[in-house]
Amino acid sequence: MRFYKAIKPIKAISFDLDDTLYENWPIIEKAEKAQLAFLHQTVPLSQQTTTADWLLIRHQLLVEQPELHSDIGLLRRRGICRLLINIGIDKTKAKSISEQAFAVFYQKRIEVTISADVLQLLQKLVKRYPLIALSNGNADITAMGLNNIFTFAIHAGDQGVRQKPYADMFIAAAQKLNLSPCEILHIGDSLKSDVQGALNAGCSAVWFNPEHKPLSDKSGLPHLEIAQLASLELLV
Repeated sequence: MRFYKAIKPIKAISFDLDDTLYENWPIIEKAEKAQLAFLHQTVPLSQQTTTADWLLIRHQLLVEQPELHSDIGLLRRRGICRLLINIGIDKTKAKSISEQAFAVFYQKRIEVTISADVLQLLQKLVKRYPLIALSNGNADITAMGLNNIFTFAIHAGDQGVRQKPYADMFIAAAQKLNLSPCEILHIGDSLKSDVQGALNAGCSAVWFNPEHKPLSDKSGLPHLEIAQLASLELLV
């Protein structure tokens, strides 16, 4: 644990979800495979078509429509739709299939298991502070069994809320809690989105850094750096 700046008195704690409360890439990989399998079964997709093809289209869409950065669900649906149109499927059918493929992806995407240690920590913290989830992704706190722990969740794209590091979701959370942003402590794994986003909003920031990555950007200096979420028990 490393302290960089003094933390002001806090009245609520916000958590990033993906790669903070659980490792996200295995979940996304499983969901991507399910999505691709569905598409192979549904349309005359070349067997050489892989997830890499979808990722290339996604990159192209982000260049053309940068606002999609803040709604990854819409980005995925539009990407699948374009992939299908590119192989000759008409737009109306492609849109329908893209919605079905997204549903297959999302069902696997929300199959998240929270470890007993993390769940125990959250149960301790919630006895003292309201806990909220602020995520650039689309993980579902209800599907994870955390809706009785988190007061609410805000995701990028909700009612026009932009993704972190924009301050939008932090400001929205403070308003819903009837608090000043400086009374919220945010914990997340990303220096760019979580730490900088929290700082942009005037919140205190904890950088969750289990891999002991170097602190590369001094302008986004967190208040605290931890390698284990269990260190947050000091707040209880």
